[in-house]
Amino acid sequence: MGTLYRILQDLGPFPDGTVLKAGRTTELKRLSRNSIDILLNKEVIAIAQTPPLAVLPGWEAKAERLKEVGIESVSDLITADPEEVAEELGVTIGGIEKAVDEVKGYVNGG
Repeated sequence: MGTLYRILQDLGPFPDGTVLKAGRTTELKRLSRNSIDILLNKEVIAIAQTPPLAVLPGWEAKAERLKEVGIESVSDLITADPEEVAEELGVTIGGIEKAVDEVKGYVNGG
């Protein structure tokens, strides 16, 4: 599992024209570790603090199931490999991706 970052100031544009807007959360997979460290030091990004899945409305049962494979927080779920989680739990990748989208909406205020 990776690290989830909160964007504190707009980032970009990147070569593909993408701009990461302040207030969003992302893994920043497109950036090197060195670039991430620089952005952290300049307080352009911060490591996102996310709640346990069990505190999300309607997530008690899902949280218990995900806990079986070591996923306890929103950040854990977003940064996990959906294919591995689906295989370990015996569910579809689509189901895991839907759950990830749901919690991304939670952390991004949407």
